Amino acid sequence: MSCENQDDGDNIFVKDGRPMRFFFHSSVREGIEGITTNIQRHGGEVVQADRYTDVVLVDEEADIGLISRRYYSNPDRNKLKIQVEPRGFVKRCVRSGVCEHKKPVMQGMPGRPGRRRAGTGVRVNFTPEDDANLAYHMATVFPDAESGGRMGNKYYQELERLAEFPEFEWAARHTWHSWRERYKNNSVVFDENIAHIAAELKPYRNERGDDNRSRQHKALRNRREEEEEEEEEEAEEEEEEEEVKKVEEELWEEEEEGGEEERRAEENWEAPGHEYQNAQRNKSNDSILPPKTHASRKQKRSRGSAALNSHSPSSPANAKRARISRQQEEETLPEMETETEIQDDDLFGDYAFGIQDAEERSSPRSLSSPVLIVDSDDGPEMTQRTMVGTPTLMSRPSHHMIRSVLVRAGKGT
Repeated sequence: MSCENQDDGDNIFVKDGRPMRFFFHSSVREGIEGITTNIQRHGGEVVQADRYTDVVLVDEEADIGLISRRYYSNPDRNKLKIQVEPRGFVKRCVRSGVCEHKKPVMQGMPGRPGRRRAGTGVRVNFTPEDDANLAYHMATVFPDAESGGRMGNKYYQELERLAEFPEFEWAARHTWHSWRERYKNNSVVFDENIAHIAAELKPYRNERGDDNRSRQHKALRNRREEEEEEEEEEAEEEEEEEEVKKVEEELWEEEEEGGEEERRAEENWEAPGHEYQNAQRNKSNDSILPPKTHASRKQKRSRGSAALNSHSPSSPANAKRARISRQQEEETLPEMETETEIQDDDLFGDYAFGIQDAEERSSPRSLSSPVLIVDSDDGPEMTQRTMVGTPTLMSRPSHHMIRSVLVRAGKGT
């Protein structure tokens, strides 16, 4: 709460275009001359009465709280706006270049918020004038009933101490406890009168005179914190929305650039001189039209097949070859079935390990029985016993094997 914003440092103590008036309290006994010089040098003046003064300077060792309450709750409305400051106030303003009155910091108050209580209406040794003085005084200290504090012992103890000043002689009529009980038993009536008086004193009242404690302080502080958090969240959401919009715009630009590149690629593809298009066309032509080497091979095959077809099946040589091949096929089929039967009977793998039954050992095979010869280079050299006793190791008979069997059987040509 500044007196007035001044660009010139010489007019610090000028308020509403007039010099501010300072009054020294009786507690100040030292440094009056130096303080007076600073006040006058910066546009202020010192007065000898406190009725129309702006600031009352009090010694730091005095009870500033009690003296302040005397002015802030004074029945003379001209004194309600008087600011009570310590002596160092003048020096502090000169250093900062601004005349500013600091408002007391709001603090929490113990107990629940104040509410209306039904009183008994009993009046014991109290007069209507006492009730009016109490209501007026409470209106200057606790103008808002919801802030609480009207039942606090500290307030009534301070009221008892104010009785030493002429303006508060009425407070000496009762003890602080009696004043408290008076309000407690008649709180409904007092609250209505206090509200009415507080509304009348609002243009004159000094806000520094209000009790700086409130039971709603915590709720108000929490509400302010919640509002600040909501504002921060809204700011963060706006930033996130801006970032999302920015990313979407970038993606849209990339898509437009990509579409432009695709369109250009399509145009280049349709152009007749495009290298990649020509390469693809050449590749497709190669797959459709075979090279000349393929054609020559087909011609050779056709020539070979024509040469084979030139041999007529009705010729004597061809007829003899066909008859011999049919005989060979018919003779080899039973031998293959016998081999399959031997393999199927070998359940325990005796033949695979060269073990034979006694009957087979006692009746050796004749030389005229067909023996399969394996024409393969894999594995060790096979003997006649191995080949006969282990038919599972025999390979599929080739043309050479069939011919050898026919020769041994005496059926070969």
